[in-house]
Amino acid sequence: MQRTALGAATAVLLSGLVAGCGVAAPSSPVSGVASQTIDSIATPADRGPERPSTAPEGHLLATLPDEAGGVGFDGVQIVFDDFYLWGHPVDDVLRAVGKERRDAVAVFRYSNVIEATIGATTVEGIDGETLLTAFADTWNAPAVVHRSARIVGGTRGWELRERRSGWTVMYRRGDAVYLASAPDRATLDAILADMPLPVA
Repeated sequence: MQRTALGAATAVLLSGLVAGCGVAAPSSPVSGVASQTIDSIATPADRGPERPSTAPEGHLLATLPDEAGGVGFDGVQIVFDDFYLWGHPVDDVLRAVGKERRDAVAVFRYSNVIEATIGATTVEGIDGETLLTAFADTWNAPAVVHRSARIVGGTRGWELRERRSGWTVMYRRGDAVYLASAPDRATLDAILADMPLPVA
């Protein structure tokens, strides 16, 4: 009788353990670097609290197209203060110019279909040429295998070739630096054709 009760208890315990050993659903990726290039997708929580469109990032974000080169950019990343996880490539850029997130406005749009991202950044007290150089030198540096100058809209910009066939182009528009990244050059060139034009 005791053996039967013991066996039943063991069976219940084992069935509970088996039931608890199901495969957990994978967690959704968050933007890392991507970058990275920015290679993963940010969740809505990565955007931080809702901020009015009149905030500086709202104005800068409005200059980035929702669609460029036939690619729809349906995700948004706004990097400011501590509301976005650390480790975004723009943090290295800010360190290079001796600034912090609170000194910058950095906005990005990304595609949920392909690994393509566009973005714009300004930093208080830093001119566009200095910021562009910092981007070229530090943007996702561990993944960059080649850097070269590239003319974008009649002005000098930079093209970065990244491991795993990623391409990123960055250029200056006033004191803001704009960038576009895509998995291949043809897509990148098509996106660039629809980006805001560089200005002195």
